[in-house]
Amino acid sequence: MKFSQLAWQQSEHNYAKILNHPFNQELSQGTLGKDKFMYYIEQDSIYLKEYAKSLATIASRLELNEHILEFIDFAKGAFIAEQEVVHSSFRKQFSEVRAIDKSISNACIGYTSYLNATAKGEAVEVGVAAVLPCFWVYHQVGCHIHKYSAEGNPYQLWIDNYASSEFEAGVRRAITIADELYVAASESTRIKMLDAFTNCVIWEYHFWNDSYNRNYFGVL
Repeated sequence: MKFSQLAWQQSEHNYAKILNHPFNQELSQGTLGKDKFMYYIEQDSIYLKEYAKSLATIASRLELNEHILEFIDFAKGAFIAEQEVVHSSFRKQFSEVRAIDKSISNACIGYTSYLNATAKGEAVEVGVAAVLPCFWVYHQVGCHIHKYSAEGNPYQLWIDNYASSEFEAGVRRAITIADELYVAASESTRIKMLDAFTNCVIWEYHFWNDSYNRNYFGVL
């Protein structure tokens, strides 16, 4: 069985929890508070800078030229498509709530630290598995919400971005690379790849949860 099939199967129950989280339920209905969404946008901005560093680190460690170039493109895309288009647009749209709170959430610190440590300190195959949920889970959530999004949803740009065919193409490329690396990996590395994927799906849940509940570092 392919890595992607195994990884998704063992994380499907966590993905269901992500879909059912109030953040994504309210996002779909267009009722999510603007303050919560903009807090999420600020967390995502911090996250994507570190995520891009992890992608660049992985690119520097990969062997095949086509894999290296793909991960360089992924790192660029984290800034251009998401930071400059999605984030910039919502900062303008909801300018009145832009600076409500920029405290760093626990999940943002934990998730980025895990990704950077994995990208640098584990086998490169494990690093690739760790960064995959950020692509894949977001696309799946975007596609799911797109089906049920309320008319006139103020968050439609976010939904459309992650449900888009352009984003899907990147997801498919990332999945293909992970599958290819899994085939050639040792058994111990394969186990670590699956563990890393599972861990990062869980981190994805906590990222949305902390944004919704304002769980940030420094508050006990």
